[in-house]
Amino acid sequence: LIYGKLGFPRLEIEGAALATVIARGLMTVAFLFIIWRDKQIREMKSQLSALSRSVTEGKMEIKNYVRPILRIGIPAGFQFFWEVAAFGVAQIMSGWIGVVEQAAHLVAIGLASITFMVLTGISAAGNILTGYAYGAKDRAGIRMAGNTVFLLTLAIELVFALVFLLFNNLLPKLYTDNTDVIELAASMLIFGALFQISDGMQASAAGALRGMQDVRLPMVIALVSYWMVMVPACYLLAFKAGLGLAGIWIGFIIGLSLAAALLLIRFWWMVARVKFEEV
Repeated sequence: LIYGKLGFPRLEIEGAALATVIARGLMTVAFLFIIWRDKQIREMKSQLSALSRSVTEGKMEIKNYVRPILRIGIPAGFQFFWEVAAFGVAQIMSGWIGVVEQAAHLVAIGLASITFMVLTGISAAGNILTGYAYGAKDRAGIRMAGNTVFLLTLAIELVFALVFLLFNNLLPKLYTDNTDVIELAASMLIFGALFQISDGMQASAAGALRGMQDVRLPMVIALVSYWMVMVPACYLLAFKAGLGLAGIWIGFIIGLSLAAALLLIRFWWMVARVKFEEV
């Protein structure tokens, strides 16, 4: 759809957008089909139907999960929002510098986003494992699950950082053949190698905290780290200090490192002081 291959019309940037819509729609249908066919989910639906019949017969009452879901989901959603929106503002700033700078920024941040997806999965695993231990009132299990995820994240991110350092001149060529963009994106990947670790650690720590249903303070940490520290740092370093695109990426390192440190401290503080009788 972008280039008009295999008989499809050449739509260029609109083709990329249309392809994204098609892919997301097919993913939604596929997930709904899996949910419909899953044996465990069918059993849960049967149990829910039985509970509903009992309610109508006055035998028992179903707990309302809407409020606790919103209480956890809304702050967790805002945590993602603060981070994504801050990176979006940084992308706009790169365009203020110049076309080449914005192109190089998109290439470098695209590569960093690919590696971050791996750590998103690790974060989700930490979320589930700490949630299991939290539900079981197992303090040692929470600590073990969280620390394991943190160490695994650190190991994986070190590997990704090494890849960025060793192949920073080659990776941008996957996106473009413009020598100016390649050269600038390659230099940004040096900074990307550095913020890989902080980015992965803040994601893993946030996931572990969500497993403990701790989302309000992490939301505030995200707001402070990304909007009160990272975005201003990106602007000041890029435009006031005259560092250009490098200033934006140094701002990333500052904001992500602060978020990672605060979220890790919060996790270890929560593990030491959580009161299971409130679960």
